[in-house]
Amino acid sequence: MSNPYPRHQFKESYFTEIVAKCAQGFSLGGFAGHIGVSRQTLYDWAKHNPRWAAAMKDAVTASQTYWEKRALALSVDKDAGNAATTIFALKCRGSEDWRETQHVETGGELIITTRILKGSDEARD
Repeated sequence: MSNPYPRHQFKESYFTEIVAKCAQGFSLGGFAGHIGVSRQTLYDWAKHNPRWAAAMKDAVTASQTYWEKRALALSVDKDAGNAATTIFALKCRGSEDWRETQHVETGGELIITTRILKGSDEARD
């Protein structure tokens, strides 16, 4: 891969390392810190290398799989870890599959009343 960012030397080993690291539950940012670059550098590399972009997607999936396994373990054994941490990780890593949604329907007429207070005068209806 031609590296447009010479101070951040890309290594061929990163293709497998990113998936392996994320399979341990780390995020893309965690892998970036592990190799001494910023998360943005990972995305910059992906712009120039479709194979790297695919490896990043595989890594995100591997991380989500790790956290889903943790959630399953917690459903059987409450002492298998921290439920709040696991839920948070799933919402962050697998937001397409794990998120809280709220559906709100409204109808009718909306009336907004504005009161303007002048000095110490009280508002009048």
